[in-house]
Formats: sequence, C-alpha cells, structure tokens
Amino acid sequence: ALAIQQRLSTELRQSLFVAVMGAEDFEHAAERLSHVALTAKAGVAEACLILFHCAIREKVPNPFYEHICEVLCSRPAPWGKKFSHCLKRAAVQHLQQAHTY
Repeated sequence: ALAIQQRLSTELRQSLFVAVMGAEDFEHAAERLSHVALTAKAGVAEACLILFHCAIREKVPNPFYEHICEVLCSRPAPWGKKFSHCLKRAAVQHLQQAHTY
C-alpha cells in the first residue's frame, strides 16, 4: 500500500521498494534488492531509480541508502559495474527532473 502511495506504478518498482523498506539493515537491503533486480531485464536500472526515489523523500539525509549503494557497487564484475553505471544514470535523471519543479 505504501508503494502505491509513493506512485510506484509497476509491479517491479513496488517489489524493489518493498525489498528496501522491509530489510533489517543495509546489507540485507542490498541482498534483497539485488535478488529482485536480477529477476528482470531492466531490474538493475529500476533498482537504482528506487534507491534515489527513497533517498530523496527522506526529510534528513539517511546514510542507509548510501551504504546500500556502496554494497551494490562493490559486487564483482559485471554486477558492480552495472549498478555503478545505473546509479550515475539515475542521478542524472533525478537532477533533470529537479529542473522541472
């Protein structure tokens, strides 16, 4: 229900959101997120967008999301590089959207 309130329209985005929010700690969140992300073709890109979506909506900076990103990017090739590249693209997308507000 919270995923729908956040306007996460696809089932993949909702699953990724639940994977992050239902985790016990950042390592568990990274594991759950990567598990869900690797089940879909665009899963890695969507996972990175969800991380930014969650981090931006926090009232104060939360290092939880930073730690998740560090864990995902430190994975062995090719997944670590893929997460790193997709996080950069997600950052650019969110910065471009910020100019439209």
